[in-house]
Amino acid sequence: MTRPWTAAARAQANLYLDIAISVCWYGSLERLVSEVGSDKVLFGSDSPFVDAAPALGRVAYARLPDADKERI
Repeated sequence: MTRPWTAAARAQANLYLDIAISVCWYGSLERLVSEVGSDKVLFGSDSPFVDAAPALGRVAYARLPDADKERI
């Protein structure tokens, strides 16, 4: 199932998706990267309103190659 936002990000050169979210399902970052590529995913945390640690952990512990994590 292709989601509208992933299709839009693939279609538009200047459209990026960020990971700033308060609830994140297991494997969602890996799925996002598989759908749009790590070059279209930006790190986001909603800091200072939400602690940045969970968002950083989401990237650090994702089952992704280190090169993808560095791009994010």
